[in-house]
Amino acid sequence: MDCTETCSCENDVLVCINYTCSEHATCQNHDGNMSCDCNVNYMGNGTVCKRVQDCQDLYDNGVISEGFHLIYPLTWPGEPFEAYCKDGWTFFQLRVDNKGFYDNWDRYRSGLFRRGTNSHWLGNDRLANLTAQRNYTMRMEFKKRSNNITHYLQYDLFRIGSEVNNYALEELGSYTGSLEYDYMGYHRGSDFSTHDSDNDNDTSRDCVNDHHLGGWWYNGYNDELTCTTANFNGNYGYGWDHGVCIYDRERMISDCDIATTEMKIKPL
Repeated sequence: MDCTETCSCENDVLVCINYTCSEHATCQNHDGNMSCDCNVNYMGNGTVCKRVQDCQDLYDNGVISEGFHLIYPLTWPGEPFEAYCKDGWTFFQLRVDNKGFYDNWDRYRSGLFRRGTNSHWLGNDRLANLTAQRNYTMRMEFKKRSNNITHYLQYDLFRIGSEVNNYALEELGSYTGSLEYDYMGYHRGSDFSTHDSDNDNDTSRDCVNDHHLGGWWYNGYNDELTCTTANFNGNYGYGWDHGVCIYDRERMISDCDIATTEMKIKPL
């Protein structure tokens, strides 16, 4: 017995159909019944197997547990990698403690993972590949330190460029959320910067080293006020110019009373 033919009895007549397993499947014996089973990191009916592109694919196929799971984006050239999943959302940023995110370009490219905690930055290469394969909505959440209230900002489209384009925030859709002010809108089109790669559009200063102490899509434009209206990768315990903060440019009001943050994407 093998996986080249399936037979069934129809009106007392044996009907057999030829088929072949997908190149990403193996023929398995299940108590005498042979079937094509998709390999690990693939999903489908066995004759057609597709990559598990993101956490939504896992969720749709019954993997509902929260935590790190392997995913395999379509354009990703390497091995499958782990992403933090919850309810179909693929997280690319999570901070649940005060561990710093002041790091270099290479680390932000490949990913920041803090020992003994779920705090991490998935990696710009991975994020660029993820957002190139589908259209995604992006949601940012933060919990207030003083009252444990969670606020969110959500955008109906999110895509970043490749390293050639400095992982620019190429697409950021319309805003909805629990706050009146659109805190990420100021960063549309901005390149990503780290302390060793200054791409902030400000010739007079370095937004990371002079102010904000974490990799982000800074928008300098020679503005004396600030390089950012939202920065989830700053340092905890600092004011608006260095800390994990949001900043309303119209009213010139900042809020750094932030305990935890998360950024995540889900297919539209």
